[in-house]
Amino acid sequence: MVILVIIIVVAVAIGVYIGVQNTKKFKESLQCGKVLKRSANFYEDKEIFRAFIGDQQSFYNALTEAINTAGVCSYSGNYGSAVNFSGKNWSAQLVRLQSDDGSTMYSFGVTNIHYSGGRTQYFNPYDINLLLTAIEKVFLQFDINTLVYFQAINFKAKNSLF
Repeated sequence: MVILVIIIVVAVAIGVYIGVQNTKKFKESLQCGKVLKRSANFYEDKEIFRAFIGDQQSFYNALTEAINTAGVCSYSGNYGSAVNFSGKNWSAQLVRLQSDDGSTMYSFGVTNIHYSGGRTQYFNPYDINLLLTAIEKVFLQFDINTLVYFQAINFKAKNSLF
């Protein structure tokens, strides 16, 4: 019985320590501008960007550099149609949209969240926030008047035991 109590106390202590470290990491990232403070369920909305960008190739290069610098996911695809991102337990997509006025339009949205071990596993959207902030900064770098629209999305949440 005593061993069980010790195991529970150690497990709680480890959980508290990890939570404190994650909070500290987030606050440091806020201060240095790596992430923006967002609502708790920001990833349930799709962000649509509309900007006037003169040099598309420089824009694509800046996006690639920002995504690589964020370092939170792998990615594939091309900026002419869609780029797919795969994180630790999530996936997202940056999709090129059609525009009639010469603007560059993209949508960014989470397409899947994978809860390993059921929904009781804690989902930390920090990496998605880091990636999204990096993408937003590139848009603003090329057009300070970039417009952002929000659209609710229904993404897939996959539960598995392993």
